[in-house]
Amino acid sequence: MKLFDKNGNTMVEVYKLERRDDDLVMQTNILESMPVDVYVKPAEFWRLLRLAMKSGVISYVPAFFCKAWARRKEQAVTKEAPAKPKAEAKTAEAHKVAATPSKTATPTSVPVIKDAAPLAKGEYDIIIVGAGNNGLIVGAYLAKAGLKTCVIESRGFVGGGVVTLEATVPGFKHDLGATAALWIDQNPIIKNDELGLIKNYGLKFLPVPEVQEVIIFPDDRAIIIYHDLDKTCASIAKISTKDADQFHKYVEWATPFFKPVLRGSNMPPAPFGSFITMLSNSSKGKELIHTMFSSAYDAVNDWFVSDEMKITATRWAAQSRVSPYESGTAEGIVFMAPYSVLFGAKPIEGGAGRFTECLAAAIKDFGGEIRLNAKVKQVLVSGNTAEGVILENGETVKARRGVVMGLNIKQIFPAMTPGVQLPDGFVRDVQHLKPQRAQYLTWHAAIHNAPKYKAGGDVDRGFQVQTFPTSNYQEYLDGLTEMYRGKPKWNSPGIICSTIFDPSRAPKGKHTLWVAQQEPYYVEGGPQQWDKIGQKVRDGILATIQQHTTNMDASNIIAEKLLTPLDYSRWDEAWIDGEPSHIGGYLTQYMSNRPLPGWSGYKMPVDKLYLCGPSTHPGTGLNAGARAPANVIMKDLGIEFDKVI
Repeated sequence: MKLFDKNGNTMVEVYKLERRDDDLVMQTNILESMPVDVYVKPAEFWRLLRLAMKSGVISYVPAFFCKAWARRKEQAVTKEAPAKPKAEAKTAEAHKVAATPSKTATPTSVPVIKDAAPLAKGEYDIIIVGAGNNGLIVGAYLAKAGLKTCVIESRGFVGGGVVTLEATVPGFKHDLGATAALWIDQNPIIKNDELGLIKNYGLKFLPVPEVQEVIIFPDDRAIIIYHDLDKTCASIAKISTKDADQFHKYVEWATPFFKPVLRGSNMPPAPFGSFITMLSNSSKGKELIHTMFSSAYDAVNDWFVSDEMKITATRWAAQSRVSPYESGTAEGIVFMAPYSVLFGAKPIEGGAGRFTECLAAAIKDFGGEIRLNAKVKQVLVSGNTAEGVILENGETVKARRGVVMGLNIKQIFPAMTPGVQLPDGFVRDVQHLKPQRAQYLTWHAAIHNAPKYKAGGDVDRGFQVQTFPTSNYQEYLDGLTEMYRGKPKWNSPGIICSTIFDPSRAPKGKHTLWVAQQEPYYVEGGPQQWDKIGQKVRDGILATIQQHTTNMDASNIIAEKLLTPLDYSRWDEAWIDGEPSHIGGYLTQYMSNRPLPGWSGYKMPVDKLYLCGPSTHPGTGLNAGARAPANVIMKDLGIEFDKVI
């Protein structure tokens, strides 16, 4: 038996079903990979199937080959359904026609709330606090569901950390936060265009750059990660033929784990204990458990021999700004290695901020509202139920069906819920949540010409280029440790020149540069020192870039903007300590442990109060993870998600 999503992708495959005493044992492949045994009572099997059919993930069964056992008949029954039932096909076709208006047409919401009493003047069904990409995603889905929705944002623009602004001089568009679209195009919000962002608002993902990543060492030797496994291995072979062979094997080994992790980012996380129990029923699952609890340091030493390849692989884990010595960091390599060569990061035409601009337009067209320059002071709570918010100016905004917070959980509890009775230890646990070990300093430049690297060849076509001050693995690790302890660094910047792939971001013939360097927020003397040392670190970063290029002298720079970790904490109040992830991605703050064990389902310990954004699963980044809380909220309100999308 196979259960498919709407696009025909296999979600669950039951390839063997047998009776063991009073149990049915289904040998199952979950999300196209991990084989597991699932135990269920015979009477419960059909109920399980019906629930699966109603869920937001599985929508129909185009193929049905199943052996079932009934208590009265100990004989096999086989039933085959058509590839797509006629009624379902008609429904799908009707939905397709209805969802493809011209780009000038105004989309309409789907009225799914029936027999509801009229809202009072100024009252909303749902209030969403924070117009970052997550708050906007929730707002767009709920507005499309026919709910009167209001998104409230303290700043004068939408987007949060996914924003594109002319930050240097007019005509040059800079991504001030997220810049590369990773797996968002695999999320149904884009893959199925559930909100019409592509059809109705012109959101466009550009082709995947062939040269995905370039790692440059001090002598300008480079390892190039192509959007092609064989080409990547050929590049690695110039450093180590053994590592080239090992990387090929590693990608083949990691890919079955990568797929369910990718799919899992689109839905609420399973309880951690249940998830581990499920995995422990298969050999592949046991391998994933081992990987989940391993450090990147151990993983790379198990797989690779050359220092250069160890640095390259560890970099995938260290990009999450967690020490590669930490348990759980090996999963970063498991995810990014196959992703880079099989899928690949890509730019959004016009800048990453186009995504949030399109979301804002969709909310308005669905009948929702967005209020800017309106700062929320506290959640309005009555009888342990969220009923709205109170703004800093004293205005009360009422919400009948719920309040969704897109803020840092540390902002909310207890400061925005004064007098509310919360579970014992909850506030303490929230305030003890740890940030990542490093934050970001970014340097944005309007330039005449794209960088020309001394490494030559395909390096100039690299989407993401990063330099390293050493080719010795232990020295690289020691440098990270120094930085985690508070010493600023400027010798390993990550560099993206998006205008090579998207000329629309700058005047004809000109370019933009996005440079990011991991830095400690708490430097010696405290975070305020960043106001004094920021320019010095910028100078060091530019000197490093000049060391590896032929044309990045001062004459190539038209204008620039520097943002230190301290600047980011001022830029967005949710980025406490300059932390865009709100809380770190440690194993103890990951999946169903995020933000806290027992509170991973997007519901907070106040009725009708929900949480979305980086404080929740799957964490930070341009990943459209807020589709999951939108689904949860709809279920609480009795709205069928599939009917809305």
